[in-house]
Amino acid sequence: MADEEFVSFNPETFSEGGGGLINDVEGEFTNFMFMNINPSVSGDPVPGDTPYLIANFTADGETYGMRWSCGGATNWEVGNGGKSLKAKGAQKGINKTSNLGIFFSSLFNAGFPKDKFGSDIEALNGMIAHIIRVPEPERKSLNRAPTQPGRERTIVTIHKIVKLPWDKPAPKGKAGAKKAAAASGGASNAALESEVVTLILTALADNPEGIAKKDVIKAVVTGATQETRGAAMQLANNDAWLKERSEWAFEGGVIKLP
Repeated sequence: MADEEFVSFNPETFSEGGGGLINDVEGEFTNFMFMNINPSVSGDPVPGDTPYLIANFTADGETYGMRWSCGGATNWEVGNGGKSLKAKGAQKGINKTSNLGIFFSSLFNAGFPKDKFGSDIEALNGMIAHIIRVPEPERKSLNRAPTQPGRERTIVTIHKIVKLPWDKPAPKGKAGAKKAAAASGGASNAALESEVVTLILTALADNPEGIAKKDVIKAVVTGATQETRGAAMQLANNDAWLKERSEWAFEGGVIKLP
């Protein structure tokens, strides 16, 4: 079999899913590793000196390259053969508002056990999950163009874990539904829902004509506490939850007061 028939793990060949960014799908993660790359404006990564977490995500028979930025090369360097990050400066922990920090927050909010995950990223290989994209937080200190013209920058996050790397597939039926609910990171938690509802209503009070969902998510990300930010933005991105609330009307991607 010719080499070109195999999927390449060279980051120069990575894409974001062709004509559109893959979003709101279930698939399997493999080949997690840290690598120094330098993404161009077009979104195609090339070898560089900035550490990123990269992975392959396979859904519906197609494999996509994923990546998350974690900060500049002044703070981090790739170690352990790409399995780990090493601190170089005063900063010792991943910034919660970095793309990698937001990804990890969604991962743990979705139920990934922290005691199974230390400094070796390979612990995530084989995880099957439902992903969603959320808007990047506004970072005034950075002025980065979208990866594709006319499209805002987004972050791949974990909406629901379907199968942990070491587990069998979740059973179907009521028992399976309970497990899925537990893995959703507490999205039905009353305190979390109350926080998100308050943030959305506050945003609507300043915009009585209505707000696009993407802008609602930004408002929630900005207003949520650090502890709840990951779960809050996932809840605000949940169309079914938005539609069932009586505090507003949600239609055509826009939220309005009833």
